[in-house]
Amino acid sequence: MKKITSLILTFITIFVFATTSLSPIKVRASSATTYTHTFDNTGFLVRTQDAYLPGLVLTNLQLKSPNDLFVDNNNILFISDTGNRRIVRYDITNNRTLLDITYQEMKQPMGLFITEDQFLYVADRGAKAIFLFDVSDAEGEAVFIRKYTRPTEITYGNQDFIPLKVGVDKSKNMFVLSEANLQGIIYLGNGGEFLEYYTANRIELSPLQMLQDIFFTEAQIEQLFPRIPHIFSNLYVGDEGHVYTVTTGRTWFPVKKHNTSGMNMFGPTFASEDLTDVWSDETGLVYASGKLGDIFVYTSEGEFIYRFGASNLDNDVSGVFDILISIAVDKNGNIWALDQSRAIVHSYIQTKFAKDTYEALALFNAGKYEESKAVWEEILRFNQMSVMAHNGIGKCHLYLMEYEDAMEHFEVAGNRALYSEAFWEVRNAWLQKNLSYFFIIVVLLIVYSIAMKYIDRKWNVKHKIRTFFGKVRNVKLIDDLLFAFRFFKKPIDSFYELKTQRKGSALAAAIIYALFFIVFMISIVGKDFIYQFQTIEMIDFNSIVIGFFSITLLFIICNYLVSSIKDGDGSVKDIFKLTMYSLTPYMIGLISVVALSYVLTYNESFVLQYIETGTMIWSLVLIVLGVQEIHSYDTRDAIKSILITFVFMVLVAVILLIVIILCEQLYQFFELIIKEAIDNVMG
Repeated sequence: MKKITSLILTFITIFVFATTSLSPIKVRASSATTYTHTFDNTGFLVRTQDAYLPGLVLTNLQLKSPNDLFVDNNNILFISDTGNRRIVRYDITNNRTLLDITYQEMKQPMGLFITEDQFLYVADRGAKAIFLFDVSDAEGEAVFIRKYTRPTEITYGNQDFIPLKVGVDKSKNMFVLSEANLQGIIYLGNGGEFLEYYTANRIELSPLQMLQDIFFTEAQIEQLFPRIPHIFSNLYVGDEGHVYTVTTGRTWFPVKKHNTSGMNMFGPTFASEDLTDVWSDETGLVYASGKLGDIFVYTSEGEFIYRFGASNLDNDVSGVFDILISIAVDKNGNIWALDQSRAIVHSYIQTKFAKDTYEALALFNAGKYEESKAVWEEILRFNQMSVMAHNGIGKCHLYLMEYEDAMEHFEVAGNRALYSEAFWEVRNAWLQKNLSYFFIIVVLLIVYSIAMKYIDRKWNVKHKIRTFFGKVRNVKLIDDLLFAFRFFKKPIDSFYELKTQRKGSALAAAIIYALFFIVFMISIVGKDFIYQFQTIEMIDFNSIVIGFFSITLLFIICNYLVSSIKDGDGSVKDIFKLTMYSLTPYMIGLISVVALSYVLTYNESFVLQYIETGTMIWSLVLIVLGVQEIHSYDTRDAIKSILITFVFMVLVAVILLIVIILCEQLYQFFELIIKEAIDNVMG
């Protein structure tokens, strides 16, 4: 009974389409350790070797509601101790606390940034200002330089200035996140003057809002809740001058890398919806932290490498967080993470797996593809199905112009985009190599055509061929099958002949039905790797088969019932024949899509989309024309009949599901009574 219920549910989902946002599956670590997860070749998170292990935990700094931390070039850790109105300095190399930084005007120090020449910028929320200190003397007092307050330029507008985070480029220009400022990142010159709004998030509309824009008037839209973009939660200015940002909330671009004009250089990235901080190290790697304890690592191009970390609200465990508010990376590659709730600092130490991964990436970025490939192969020795390693090796082969080897590794990694690039090169080389043969074939076809004209004039060959095929077409079943192609030229006449039984037959329609099912199954499992998005192991064939036959047969039955009410002339047999003959264009389209998937690249996918969509529309038009002719409707009544048929199909499916669920519950009720009776008797 459970299997039947599952199949009915699958059938209903074919009719009901809802736009949903897919969120990644959360895989939490145990309370004893943190696990590292990455993508497998199907895009699901799987556990891999540990990239980082918990290290030192700083619990004796007497922090109170800390908000940010920063590691400078000398491996000095700076922590904004907001509750105590101070900046804590900690020497990572010697594991000792240095002199605190305090200033009488500091009220709520939030964000920190230290330049290469040891100038500290502190974004103070309570003071509504940015304080600048000289911290070049790590052992001595910090020297106050100046205070930056709200810009006075007219172009700044009437926005308040409540700095939460700050980043500084090599020209001492400041990038500031201000509380409740929807204009985006404030860009200030080195003198504190307002230059412009550097960048802002765009408004991302939900499916409901998209529908509202289509159907609502401007007055109605104005009465809705205001649409505001997601606000950046943090920023970081890298050594190379790029600005990195993270955004809290559901968005396709939670982690961004901005160029000098503010444009995002990353594509959609995988991350949680609670990002709190971002960092980029000297090699270009990008790190992002989530409030619940996740730490994400990306390449300099924004490719997801892995995720690790965990949250635990009950136990104090090394490497496990309550509220992860900020991260920083020291010169040894170790990660320092700030737990705001517990007011402690955790450290993560790189494992050999992480070091090898970063070394392979660095070698690749330096153009040393052979050396990078060797490191990736070493990683592959410990995990033969490592998607990262296969991707890395595939890229090395790609840049070394070893395209067939690249395709092999990209297929294992499930990387269809780069597989397509390598395949394009292989296809291009094959075409260049065999181009001469195409010319020879064309010449032979021309010679053959000329020769056939001469032979036909002498021996009347074409007449004999036509006579032969004429005899073949005289076979009723073959003629009925070939009748399907007449619908391409004269659909209305063909449906009339089908209705009057001059042409076509139920047997031929049944054969087309069987052929269409075979083609449909081939289209699901038989495409080339670039366009085959599901492996055979992931496909539920039972649901697909039941769904296929349920949809087609239920359409025929429901349309007959609807036409009976609407004074239609067609019988069940007529509707069955018109449906099967009408599906011929779509069947040919599916065959073409499968065949072309082996010769087209990813960039040429629009060809397959046009073919499949076009032939599907063609078949739907034929069904409308067929219903119109079979039932003696006009076009409007035919369309109305089909729409009512689809609604009726959904209602029938829902009713069947309810009946099956009730029967299942009744079955379980009687099963429970019988078992209890047996237990009483046996007892």
